[in-house]
Amino acid sequence: MYRLRFEIDRLRVEPIEAEFVLDAQGFDVADDPEFRFDHPIEGRLTARLAGGLAVYVTGTLRTRVSVDCARCLKGLAFDVEVPVRLAYLPEPTDGSGGETIEREGLLSYRGDAVEPMEALRDELLLALPSTAHCDSLAVPCLDPEARQVRHTFGPAEDAAQAPQAANPWASQLAQVRRQIEGKGSSDS
Repeated sequence: MYRLRFEIDRLRVEPIEAEFVLDAQGFDVADDPEFRFDHPIEGRLTARLAGGLAVYVTGTLRTRVSVDCARCLKGLAFDVEVPVRLAYLPEPTDGSGGETIEREGLLSYRGDAVEPMEALRDELLLALPSTAHCDSLAVPCLDPEARQVRHTFGPAEDAAQAPQAANPWASQLAQVRRQIEGKGSSDS
């Protein structure tokens, strides 16, 4: 994985801007089982120091992702733009100089630099849809034939518009209900 560092001493002087273009290997997403990162991942970030301790990393990540449509199983591709808003605090210690105190859900840094690549990777992966399909992404399938197919669940439109045949069990169910209701009213 690519190493990106924001040095605290430099942040004390001024904010640091960083731009990068990485392949999937450099971002550690090449082995994702569902999404394919065939295009570079571009990042534009700014790191600022606030209050002498907190480091705020803001910016955007952009890439193009390919995935198989969950409905038609054809390939589709879509652009992803992820807003980045990360806040880091120094890793707290127990005062004895050795043990660190675990803070659940908070980003922290140790030493003289913030290294946000793991958090950036997580932000990118969390921005991807849990189930990708043509209609939900408002992008066409990559397969020209699939573009003509309308993805729907349930019966086809012509079947849905056809008159429904009488359910043979409906009359028997209604008769049983009448019997139950009749018994319930006579018992009271």
